Amino acid sequence: MSGGEKSRLLLALITKDAPHLLILDEPTNHLDLQSRQALLEALNAYEGAVVLITHDLHVIELTCDTLWMVRHGTCKTFMGDLEDYRAQLLKNNDRNDLASDKISSKEAQRKAAANRRAQLAPLKKEIRALDEKIEKMTARKTALEQQLVMQYSADSSIELALLSGQLKDAEEEWLRLNEQCEEIAAEK
Repeated sequence: MSGGEKSRLLLALITKDAPHLLILDEPTNHLDLQSRQALLEALNAYEGAVVLITHDLHVIELTCDTLWMVRHGTCKTFMGDLEDYRAQLLKNNDRNDLASDKISSKEAQRKAAANRRAQLAPLKKEIRALDEKIEKMTARKTALEQQLVMQYSADSSIELALLSGQLKDAEEEWLRLNEQCEEIAAEK
């Protein structure tokens, strides 16, 4: 049995239960010319979807209908043909510059994220403390209101008025701190 016949047989065995999707990662590596040709013919005859991961432009050209570009942590449909892709590669041909830019960009992103976390930590701590304070003040305010409904007391009335002002101030501070956190988190 020749290499091409083996490839056809293997693909037939893989697809005998009619899967709708094949995912092939560098399928032509280590194949002789006949086996490569047989695989390409079998892939073109296959009726299901094939996700083909390869650097071999010849294989892409002969088998693919849609190109997807995986780059910089994203995966997007490539709007163009292989000539457009080649032109883009030639335009960005200095890989060392790209790699160092990518590293420095990632490093800058990590530093910015660390800086944001450092700025956010004390604000979040203060917000948690205000949450607790507001909760206690709200409980006390409710208790005072219930007490005043049952029996009026000038002292309780004064305490309620002072507490209401303090609660309003605490809530405004809580809002201000949360807005500040959102602004810091939104910085890029």
